[in-house]
Amino acid sequence: MSTEYWTWRHDGLTDPGGAEAAAVREHVIHFAHGQILTEVTRDDMQLVIKATTSDGEVFTVAQTGFSVNRLSAVCGTRRYTLNRTRRLRRERAIIDAAGNVVARTRPHGSTLEVFDHPQDMPIPDVDFVFLTWCCMEADNSGHIRRM
Repeated sequence: MSTEYWTWRHDGLTDPGGAEAAAVREHVIHFAHGQILTEVTRDDMQLVIKATTSDGEVFTVAQTGFSVNRLSAVCGTRRYTLNRTRRLRRERAIIDAAGNVVARTRPHGSTLEVFDHPQDMPIPDVDFVFLTWCCMEADNSGHIRRM
C-alpha cells in the first residue's frame, strides 16, 4: 500500500499534493474529466447509489447483504466490489472484476483517506472518483446508518 493518499474531506477530494481533484455541489461531482450526477437512497435496510456521468454512462452501487460491509458496483460496463477488509473496521478495498485491488479507503473522523495512486492502478478516473465518493457515503461517520 502506498504511503501517499488522496483525501475526501467534506465535499472535496484532494490528491496527495493537496490539489483539489473533485468537488461535490448539489448532488453533482465535478472533476477534470466531467461531472457525475448522483442520487443516494437510504432506508432502514438498504443503501443504493445511482449516478449518470456527463458522457451518459450509468453507475450504481448497492449493498449485497444486510449491512454495508459488502457493496457491489457497476460503472458503465465495468464491475467492482467495495468490501470491508475487516469485520469490525470500516476500511475498505475496491476490487475490479479481475480481482485487482485498485484502491483502499479508510475513514478518519469526518474524512476518508484513499490509498494507492489511481494512475498506478487499472481504473478509469471517473470510476475512481465515483467509487471513493461512494465509500465516503457508506463509511463516513456523518453518513453511517446504525443497524
